[in-house]
Amino acid sequence: MDKIEFEWTQREFAKRLGLKKYKKYPAGPLRTLLSDPDRMVDLERTRTREEEWEGLLPFARLALRVWETPGPSESPPQSGQVSERGAEQLGQDAEKRAQVYSGCLAKLAAPEDLVRFRVQCLDDKLLSPHEARALLTSPVAAHWSRLPFQELRVPVVGHTFHVTEGMRDEKGPYSLVEVPLPSSKVEPFKDRRPLKLKAGAWELPERREKARSNERLKREHKIGYGPQERAWKVVPYPGGDRLTHRVLVERQSILGNLHDIVSRLIQRYPWEEQDAVWFVLTGETPPVAPLTWQARWFGSGIWEDSFSYGFVTLKIEPWVDPKLVWKVYSDIQRGLRNGRRNRRLGSKGLELLQFVNERVNVASLSRAERREEAPKLVAAWDIAYPDDSYDGNTREFWKAYHRARQAVMSPTYEWRADSESPNEKPRKTKQLKTAGTDSHGHPIFAEKWYLLHDDGYTGTFESPAEALADPRSSRSEVLASVELVARLAERAGEN
Repeated sequence: MDKIEFEWTQREFAKRLGLKKYKKYPAGPLRTLLSDPDRMVDLERTRTREEEWEGLLPFARLALRVWETPGPSESPPQSGQVSERGAEQLGQDAEKRAQVYSGCLAKLAAPEDLVRFRVQCLDDKLLSPHEARALLTSPVAAHWSRLPFQELRVPVVGHTFHVTEGMRDEKGPYSLVEVPLPSSKVEPFKDRRPLKLKAGAWELPERREKARSNERLKREHKIGYGPQERAWKVVPYPGGDRLTHRVLVERQSILGNLHDIVSRLIQRYPWEEQDAVWFVLTGETPPVAPLTWQARWFGSGIWEDSFSYGFVTLKIEPWVDPKLVWKVYSDIQRGLRNGRRNRRLGSKGLELLQFVNERVNVASLSRAERREEAPKLVAAWDIAYPDDSYDGNTREFWKAYHRARQAVMSPTYEWRADSESPNEKPRKTKQLKTAGTDSHGHPIFAEKWYLLHDDGYTGTFESPAEALADPRSSRSEVLASVELVARLAERAGEN
């Protein structure tokens, strides 16, 4: 969205929401609103469908209300994943068993087509990693079968080529590949694979799968329909950057033949496809991990309209010690929660969340409507649950509700950097003491200083001098944390 569209959106929201305090809808909540892809789509639809505004305006009102609320705000949940990987906590015995098993399995894998491929295409020798990647990224090996290599006396391993990109004819764009021949002539052909990549770099980095998908990536890439359909096989392999890369190849090509051999290998042996490709070319033993895991999570919406969902998938061989499985999972869980402990939510929190959800849609309530509904909700709760009564205290009621909702509906998942192993203990952090909380349950930290404004507060500051140095201090009052708690309680009572 460019600057002109952004400002138009600000004016349109201000007009439709009837804002008197602002001439334009503030940029802060608008950026937060547009960070949600669903809201971005809704906004695009308003250009052609007037009724779409009715569904979008409540979210805009909510984003503005949260933006105006003093104290820290909750970030919308994010999406992400940790791709499948072997557990690092196996121990020497399990690792040795897995290593021996993998080696024995590789010795068994010598079908006739694999032996024939190595003899006919690799001169009956195994390739170095450099030679293997050169072959896999060659557009010549992706197009030519063994016959053109033989007839033109071009070696399969170690051949050269030149690529000219940006060419076009009546059939569309292509790259011109020219192969030098022993006769000093050049054999050209047109590479029409549907990829926009630099010359010679035909690998396609692995794309992240959808958060809720457990499906493997496709092994063929098709374009067009009917007689115009073209299909390329997808050959994965381990790149020098330790990531999985992929190339598109013709069905009858040298690499297409490799694809067929690997297809049969992975049907028979418990190997990952890229490891099987590497085994055929280099002879390197494909590892068979006795315990692998992956994690995925996603989130949608903002604040009280938010929710998130995540899951962990474990693949475990039956002989693995159950104690090891428990340790691996607990380490994964701690890693996904960024070192935080998984605290149990009591039955009272769950009952409270269900109680409120059955009676009102909190996300759709304005601040005034929430103040109006709060006494009714608390009174009904106190009658229904006298042993867990809030004694009419709406502030504590909402504080407990938001805590329960965050734990159940919007837990935050974030995998730590790869340099930090999941079985590392979380670093100890200094726990700050609190002097109290604001009306939304956000902590006011003890021995800190704050600025109190007419419409909220700012902090923390380490000293009164630091608070006074803030530009907003000219319109604010400098208060210690205990004083701020008392003043905010007075304001809450007035409301």
